[in-house]
Amino acid sequence: MNSKCVKPLYLQIDAAIRNDIQTHIYKTGDKLPTETELSEKYKVSKITIRKAMEKLSQDGLVQKVQGKGTFVLPKKEKVVLSEAKGFADSLSSRGHLSGQKILSLKSISADQLISERLEIKVGSPVFSVKRLMLADSRPIGTDRIYVSEARFPDFLQKAASERPFYHIFKEDYETEIASSTMEINGLPADDDSAALLECVIGDPLFYIEKTAYDEKHIPIHFSSTLIRCDSITYVVETNKFLRMEGRTIDGQSLT
Repeated sequence: MNSKCVKPLYLQIDAAIRNDIQTHIYKTGDKLPTETELSEKYKVSKITIRKAMEKLSQDGLVQKVQGKGTFVLPKKEKVVLSEAKGFADSLSSRGHLSGQKILSLKSISADQLISERLEIKVGSPVFSVKRLMLADSRPIGTDRIYVSEARFPDFLQKAASERPFYHIFKEDYETEIASSTMEINGLPADDDSAALLECVIGDPLFYIEKTAYDEKHIPIHFSSTLIRCDSITYVVETNKFLRMEGRTIDGQSLT
């Protein structure tokens, strides 16, 4: 470290490690050296190393896992909520290799929630597909989609091919998503989701309920999705036509 530099030592350490991450000396998922090892490498105190690591953590570059060490986090991608795209297309447009693995395919009867979101009668036949979503072969989220069997016959067979859902709607049913509503909450990862998403139990996840509509505002699908918060940042682009509503725990509107 340069003792003559006016920049504080911990910021010099931060810059050095940040550069090592950006140049892939430390890659996504790598465990960083211990505080003792970094202290010896840069010839500074552990307190200085700790301050540098705290800043890297605040900036979302690393994460400390209790009892295991500090690990390099993947770069968070921005998903614009106003874009009428499927998740695969959103990632692909940003240079990522998107993929999915089908976890379950079944036919169910619409419960109260599904019937309200799809605007069909309770008990109507509905296709349910659960999938694991991948970005550059890394698990990033799970998704369960519900569609009306009457409107989209043979959807299960088409979904089994692991084609992106929005491509199936457009290419096989000549139906395009024109708009959607999304409710975003936060949940801690439980045993099942942590195993699927290869994260730690208790890690923060986005929980999203989404209803997509065609140009006539007729529901196309309803879905519930879990996304790793360390991988995605959701961006809201506002205009005079955008309506946002916040809700408290008891359901009362904040706007």
